[in-house]
Amino acid sequence: MAGLHSLRTRWAAIGAACAVTLGGGTLGIVRATVSSGERAIYVPISPVRVLDTRSGSKVVNDTLRLVVEGTISAGGTTQQVVPTDASAVAINVTATGNQKNGDYGFVTAFPCTSEDDAVPNASSLNFETGVDIANALNVTTSSNGSICLYVYGSAHLIVDVAGYYTDHNHDDRYYTQAQTNLLVDTAMAAPTFGRQIWSRSDIASTSTSGYANSVSIGVDGMPFSFHYKVDTHDLIYTKCSDVLCSSSSNQTIGSGGDRGSMLSATLGATGYPVVAMYEAMSGDLYWVQCFNSACSISDFARIDGNLDDVGQYPSLNISSTDYADISYYDVTNGDLKFTRCTKSNCQNRTTYTVDSSGFVGKATSLTIGTDGLPVVSYFDQTNETLKVAHCNNAECSSAALTRLGPTGVDIDATSIAIGVDGLPIIAFYDIRAGDLWTIHCANTACTSSTSATNLRNSDDVGDSASITIGLDGLPLIAYVDSTNHFNYVDRCTNISCTASTSQWLANTTGLDTAITIGSDGLPLVTSVGQFGGLRFFHQTRTSWTKNGWGR
Repeated sequence: MAGLHSLRTRWAAIGAACAVTLGGGTLGIVRATVSSGERAIYVPISPVRVLDTRSGSKVVNDTLRLVVEGTISAGGTTQQVVPTDASAVAINVTATGNQKNGDYGFVTAFPCTSEDDAVPNASSLNFETGVDIANALNVTTSSNGSICLYVYGSAHLIVDVAGYYTDHNHDDRYYTQAQTNLLVDTAMAAPTFGRQIWSRSDIASTSTSGYANSVSIGVDGMPFSFHYKVDTHDLIYTKCSDVLCSSSSNQTIGSGGDRGSMLSATLGATGYPVVAMYEAMSGDLYWVQCFNSACSISDFARIDGNLDDVGQYPSLNISSTDYADISYYDVTNGDLKFTRCTKSNCQNRTTYTVDSSGFVGKATSLTIGTDGLPVVSYFDQTNETLKVAHCNNAECSSAALTRLGPTGVDIDATSIAIGVDGLPIIAFYDIRAGDLWTIHCANTACTSSTSATNLRNSDDVGDSASITIGLDGLPLIAYVDSTNHFNYVDRCTNISCTASTSQWLANTTGLDTAITIGSDGLPLVTSVGQFGGLRFFHQTRTSWTKNGWGR
């Protein structure tokens, strides 16, 4: 137990309120009242000039207020450079045609609602007479989306916006040592599942669905999902209006090209949904960025493909430094590939072949380890076993490759998560035997395992295995019983998942499931219906003792 307690664990959960300090400029930003689970993240943009006084008068011993959020006049057009919910802007300020006031000349940038606001006793840029000078800095925006620039002396000012900061819920958070100790102790001694009550919502308006869906939680705490509509070959986005998804709205994302038969979605670093998907008609991997919570405005970017068939089995995750990390299968060459996006539109990216030893890369699943580096589980078809790649760097230009678990298997689905002990845990489905397996890694890089468990071997079970970690610290696995056409969720009885208890959800189900933890801390499962539509299952309560109900 001491070994488990020595780890400081990172995993998807709602964290405590924290103070976030953003450096990088003369004026820093401290946001000490960020709500639970939120933090400020930086969104870079192509630089836009929002102020140039050279066509008019200099600023002389005065304050100039500049509106930077919302729709403004910039670059000769009216446009939105910075959204209205931004908390700060990253700017470059240039002072030219300068004249000091006596011995001093400086510019101070600060948040303000009007030109009459008090000027802080600080400088952002110091200038000499007749010498042009520039500085990059971060400035908190005011309630009306403004910043102010005070000039002591006289100067023309040029301001370019290079990016902005926004607050959003992000799963790159850490428990304290005491919280980790409590979670591990609770998980090791936790009781069996107990009686449960699950709600079920059928999103009938999506009509006939396909074999792919992915579920996540929005910044508003409401679930959203992407899935494939097999009759029209379209990608469909469903936005729930409550935590149970008893009501929802649907949006078709683009059309044509047979998009989304394989996909992976999550909440993006900009606070809006993102999805990596396979376009079957072209055989290409695409990235989709939503620009609002309804995803009524979105942008497509082809990530990889052209002449090769790539992009099958995509798995998407967001790291603390990247806008997207995507693992996927190159069908043409039989390789595992990895793309890292460092801009929100994924135009700045690197792509590497991670593993080309035989036919490898089917059924990928990607997570971010406690060391901040991607970890990918996938099928080694040549050696008929599970394989894990632990990236040696953020772009995954090289990786430690390890074969784990049984041989002689034919893996159709893998799913990887980081447990409360800080170690990867993997669920996978062996289509040959019809069995559900779990593997608990012995270290961060997963170069060995503590256990490989044939968790379910009665009937054909385990299809579309999807794993997450409950708030009690125990893994949860959603899967399909293909023999009886049932949906199940297994709750592991220990953090290594060497045993579990099963919960039946529904019959006459489809072939694809996904699981996450809702904003209320309870499991949420989505499934593609056997006869069409998307189905949401949400645990509403469970009895942990025989004398009462608890959540």
